[in-house]
Amino acid sequence: MDIVLSRILRFLNGALVIDDMYRVGAFIVQHYNKMKCYSEEDICIEGAFKKEDVERFYHLLGFKEYQDFQNQLVADLELRNNEIQLRMIGLQLVDYFKDLKIKENEAQFLQKIDDIVYDIYKANRIVIVGSHFPSCLAVDFQTDMINLGKNVIEYHHCDQDFEFYEDDVVFFLTQTGRTMKRADRSLIDDYIKRAQIVIITQNPKITSYENIPAKHVLQVLGKYDGIQFNYQLMRIFDLLRIRYYFKYYIADDSVNYQRSALSE
Repeated sequence: MDIVLSRILRFLNGALVIDDMYRVGAFIVQHYNKMKCYSEEDICIEGAFKKEDVERFYHLLGFKEYQDFQNQLVADLELRNNEIQLRMIGLQLVDYFKDLKIKENEAQFLQKIDDIVYDIYKANRIVIVGSHFPSCLAVDFQTDMINLGKNVIEYHHCDQDFEFYEDDVVFFLTQTGRTMKRADRSLIDDYIKRAQIVIITQNPKITSYENIPAKHVLQVLGKYDGIQFNYQLMRIFDLLRIRYYFKYYIADDSVNYQRSALSE
């Protein structure tokens, strides 16, 4: 089922220009879990948007009225969260290591995952940096984490107003390291040195970006095989969202309150 959030993310992630439509979509994603409480007027006031821009955005998604758009967002949120809960029933973490080739044992690797998940929990925003296909593989992770209350975005060098902050976690997805070498200079200009960097790679020599040490490096083994690395990335993102769900989401009192509000 193609939920509205997925369609919005496809639009945002593929954006080539940062215009009013992009900003409205980004606002909705950032406040996705609270959209039940936002009227059309609230979005215009808080986001400093014109009413016609908000209307144009949900019209392009096929909704004639804001109420229909809002109702669908709320229904999608509840549906996706139910799907996430069902996926968690009876899962075995050992199954998620089958496609991974790692130099340390599973317990050590899982500890690294848990350390990253803790930083995600504390972070205000997660930013994905990578070439096109690895970034596409992160979309399901992005969708689930947004549903679980975290703001996850792709980095766009064309966003002139973007800045990294101390409470950002940045994921570099780079099989060989070439993506980091080709990364736009705007990353430095946007103060990436403030953020906490996580590198996922097959290259054991990649531990930093432009002399900015990564806080976490997840190095998987391989012979720079793109297909193999893609499977490894998917498994790593699976482990991250599973551990986040069990360690932080279901134990969060604010989440339990949000669930009861959704059911009202």
